[in-house]
Parts: sequence; structure tokens; C-alpha cells
Amino acid sequence: MYDLRVLDVDWPYIAQVLGYANATSAQVQFNKKAKRALARYNAHHGSAKSSHDKNQNQGKL
Repeated sequence: MYDLRVLDVDWPYIAQVLGYANATSAQVQFNKKAKRALARYNAHHGSAKSSHDKNQNQGKL
């Protein structure tokens, strides 16, 4: 689904190809999967914000 979005394919077509009921369902599922992927990435690598905050606060101790 991500590949189709990168290629600028519209949501109704994505829904039809992947078997979702409609474009809204496809968008909702895409957003859920994207959030889970970002959470996995942040759990493994740490979020950029937390790394930035740690670096800023080191000199203030």
C-alpha cells in the first residue's frame, strides 16, 4: 500500500486493488499500519525528540 501511495495512486484505486470496502477504509488501515511501523522504529532506534532532549539536558546537570 505504501508503494502505491509513493506512486501517487489515489485511495479509491488502492481500496479496489487491495480489497477494502472503500477509500476511507484503505486510508484508516494505512494510517494504523504507519503508526505501528513508526512505533516499532522508535522502540528500536529511539525517537529523534528524546535523543535531542537528552543531548540538550546533558550540559545542565
